[in-house]
Amino acid sequence: IDTEREALHALERERDALAARVSALSQAVDAGDGASGLVGSRGIRGLVSDHLQVRAGFEAAVAAALGTLVDAALADDLDAGLAALERAHAAEAGRVDVVLAAIGGRASAGLSAVGGLTPATDVVTAPDGVLALLARTLIADDLDAARGAWPAVAALPEADTISVVTRAGDVLTRSVLRGGSGAGRSRLELTAERDAASAALTEVATGIERARGALDDTRAALASAKQQAVDALAAVRDQDAQRAARSEQVSRARAQAEAAEAEAARLATALDAARDAVREAEQG
Repeated sequence: IDTEREALHALERERDALAARVSALSQAVDAGDGASGLVGSRGIRGLVSDHLQVRAGFEAAVAAALGTLVDAALADDLDAGLAALERAHAAEAGRVDVVLAAIGGRASAGLSAVGGLTPATDVVTAPDGVLALLARTLIADDLDAARGAWPAVAALPEADTISVVTRAGDVLTRSVLRGGSGAGRSRLELTAERDAASAALTEVATGIERARGALDDTRAALASAKQQAVDALAAVRDQDAQRAARSEQVSRARAQAEAAEAEAARLATALDAARDAVREAEQG
């Protein structure tokens, strides 16, 4: 039972740590800018990051490819986007970015895999307007992979419009390279981390319920075993008392029998003496 109790306490500590992490990440995700102020307005679906489904492990690359637009407001269409800009002007909300979910016309054709690189649109599910922003982006596993594939990218007719991003968030174009360390995590990455922590928290909470149930079962079994031991000890003591009583009865009966035998012997002796006395009287 001590082992099960310690396992439960360990799960509870893990739950508390995960809950604190989810809370902190949620606060970081909810920290908004001017675009966040547009959320809830007519024609605004939310933020771009809220409408992206990214394959696990590619969050940093997609966030780097989108740049600040990952935290932009997502409008239904051009009219909704223009109305959002007017509201931002009227509210003096500062500069805001608005991405159009529906862009109309023919969607831009995405890139095919080049030099072992993955088209960004292959790892993202999002509205057409967001996919259009990623249509000229290829993803490399790391800088070495990007370097190795660069000649094939540079040979493409549209090379000037193509960006290569690494899964660590480095961005390469024909004229600009951007990367290194120290960059803060994007809202997209924070959201993915929060969701992973929330999933882990749910799993741990389920584990706690199972551990509590197992501990309760063990406690009940232990209590039952203790009661059975008490009952068994009481039964043994009762049997001992009954044996003692029977032993006393036997001893008493044996004493009575011995006394009766002695009395019988005495009476037999007295009878013999009386017979002798009678014979002597008859002969005299």
